[in-house]
Amino acid sequence: MNQFSSVRLPVALNSYGLEADAAKALDTAQFDARQVEFIQAVFGYAAYLSRNDRETPVVDAFLATFVNLLETMPANAPGEASACALRLQRIIDVIFPTAGSDTFPPITGMGDMDGAGTIDGADGVAASRRAIDDAAGPSC
Repeated sequence: MNQFSSVRLPVALNSYGLEADAAKALDTAQFDARQVEFIQAVFGYAAYLSRNDRETPVVDAFLATFVNLLETMPANAPGEASACALRLQRIIDVIFPTAGSDTFPPITGMGDMDGAGTIDGADGVAASRRAIDDAAGPSC
């Protein structure tokens, strides 16, 4: 039996059942396309929350997503959950350096933003991805 033929759902989604069938195996391109759809859905939910007068609709939509994903990890891959959490903390420190986590040493090589969407002359997105990859290590 495939380890991921079904996945245990987080508590907040138990109204849909305790488990759900896992998707068939996806290659990188297919997974990236699903991530785009997922991001669109999160912002669609934020739009719904905004129409219903939520004070912080984007924060609320993203936090609901993060919490559900984080609860799903140890329920389905407990051996990898701690490593993923540690890598995620490092990634958050890179993306949000002013958030105040002193858990890890600063990541070097980010440079200063030059105001034109670049970091030390490099594309900002590419430089950020390199720094995140360096901080995260292998995928979790």
